[in-house]
Amino acid sequence: MNRPHAILQYVTLAFFLEIAIVTSTVAQVPTVQPIAPLIFQRNSTVALSFSQSSVSDWQQGDKSIVDIKFGMTNRLSFSFKPITASATIRVLVGGQREISDYFPQGVFRSSDNELFCENTFVIPLGLFADPYCSGNFRTQITESHRLLKDKVTRTSKLWNPVTSQQAMGFAIQQVKGNNRLITRLGITLQQIRTHYHTELSDNPATPLKEQYKSDSGIEWISEAQQKFDSTIQYTGRFATRATFKHLDRWTVLSENEIRFRIWKFIGAILTINLNYNLEQSSALQFKQVVSIGILQDL
Repeated sequence: MNRPHAILQYVTLAFFLEIAIVTSTVAQVPTVQPIAPLIFQRNSTVALSFSQSSVSDWQQGDKSIVDIKFGMTNRLSFSFKPITASATIRVLVGGQREISDYFPQGVFRSSDNELFCENTFVIPLGLFADPYCSGNFRTQITESHRLLKDKVTRTSKLWNPVTSQQAMGFAIQQVKGNNRLITRLGITLQQIRTHYHTELSDNPATPLKEQYKSDSGIEWISEAQQKFDSTIQYTGRFATRATFKHLDRWTVLSENEIRFRIWKFIGAILTINLNYNLEQSSALQFKQVVSIGILQDL
């Protein structure tokens, strides 16, 4: 056989053999499954109420009051296997301006003043309770004041103080349409940071004014959302916590809100909040508000 011709045959045979091997190898590679799409849901509500009154009589004297409140709640839900996540952002701000015989120069009092953000991540394993981790912070949007006789004292402002928490544990979720009930129990870390107002961070046993305080403990939180019909909806959050250092002293925060849609974008909101925290007050703190105004779902 002519040598150049034989070399050409061997090269051609090797070329086709390489193509066959590569084709067979690619055919045996498992097909990559498409990534599960990201599921995103958003539920946002905006509420605005306004009231004004002016009185001049022998019983109350001269008094003029203007009250305005604004509230916005955003709840975002994400689902990307194997994790489900939710984020809550709540903004409440409101104030009352009073001009009267007792306050001829006028006085302003904040009625609603809160910024709350929380993120929760849950890994559904099909068990009775699924592992979770969460983080949140709570602070004021503007200044708050305490009025005692004719003295006005500022008690808080933006980031003064700010309370942050991180937790991990197990959660039970029950979701059906727009109704949901989530209960979680876990170990938590808490930090309180401030610069000017140290009522919550200071240790009275030391001569210094501490601007930072941290502790660890146990938390139990239940969140519920129930839509009774197209006009009535309930949203509630119950949170209780105790530190490992003082397991006999529990703080309790119960936030309840019922929204009534009266006509199109006009609605009423009933808010009842209970707060028991010995570091703030030895008595049960209570807040009940009924407001009527603009109520719109976004």
